[in-house]
Amino acid sequence: GYIILFYEIEGQQIPLVSTGTSPFIGASQFGKNARIYRKKFLNNVEAVLEILEASYEAGGRGIELVPAGKINEAARIMAETHNDFIITGSTFPGPDPLIEELANLDAKLIFAHGMISDKKDDKLIKLLDEAMLSFIPMLEGLGHHLVQE
Repeated sequence: GYIILFYEIEGQQIPLVSTGTSPFIGASQFGKNARIYRKKFLNNVEAVLEILEASYEAGGRGIELVPAGKINEAARIMAETHNDFIITGSTFPGPDPLIEELANLDAKLIFAHGMISDKKDDKLIKLLDEAMLSFIPMLEGLGHHLVQE
């Protein structure tokens, strides 16, 4: 069997091992495979569910998701069918951060996406203000892509 680990943050159990969204959206770090991954997963609930189930069987108890395509739907199915599956998320880096979508998925932790927080500009301030003023009961944080010296 696997040892399943959670970390408690302000009363919320956050899994230490979870699946990320990058392969499902075909993020650029996957180079020439990015397009292949995007085509296979982004709008295919069953394909995403297959990976989430495999991760769950290997001990992953959640997803850190960026709201896009059918990934939300797959995450919702996992949360409804596995009582210890936790959704955490990152805001969408486009004009609409989709905070409400993450809240509707009962995300336990929401980060400002690294593409926004790395810039440390007015867009980040506006995003944090929006999150705090939304009265959505979740933990907020910042995601980073760049190493700061």
